[in-house]
Amino acid sequence: MKNKKVLILLLSIVILMSLTIFVLINIEKDVIKTDGITLEYKILNEDGWSKSYKNGQIAGKENKSIMAIQAKIKSEKYGHILYNICSSDNCFSLNDTYDGEVIGDKKNSIYGVKFYLTDDLFKNYEIYYRTHNKKDGWLEWTSRYNISGDNEVDIDQIQIKILKKGDKFKQDIEKASIGF
Repeated sequence: MKNKKVLILLLSIVILMSLTIFVLINIEKDVIKTDGITLEYKILNEDGWSKSYKNGQIAGKENKSIMAIQAKIKSEKYGHILYNICSSDNCFSLNDTYDGEVIGDKKNSIYGVKFYLTDDLFKNYEIYYRTHNKKDGWLEWTSRYNISGDNEVDIDQIQIKILKKGDKFKQDIEKASIGF
């Protein structure tokens, strides 16, 4: 009888540990969970295209200039993610890029970015973003198509997140550009 209890206890511990490991492996580090919406983005630098990053994760590497960005949203709500860049050959064109299109190229570094949501996405969510460069470090969070960047130095990292309107975001949202 005693051996049976020990065996059941050991089996329970093994099952519990296995479940814990499974959960930990499947948790995406630094991803902010937003009910009903998925934001994914990639960047291109001298190493090539990055993996896909999700809501709130940092994309890019210090001292490796970002040359192109691709962002998309999966949602049951109607709307688009619009984005634009300032690079050495084109600074914030009149035509925005949206919904998974690539903006940028393999020749020119990006100095500034801006993002915006439309339609039902705009009504229900807010997009926040910030950039990093070697001169200024991380710039403040900004939103709603304000520029994040510095017209004197290219960005090497970016962080983008979408939160449901009304969710607390404890950052002061300021103009996060220098020199634009």
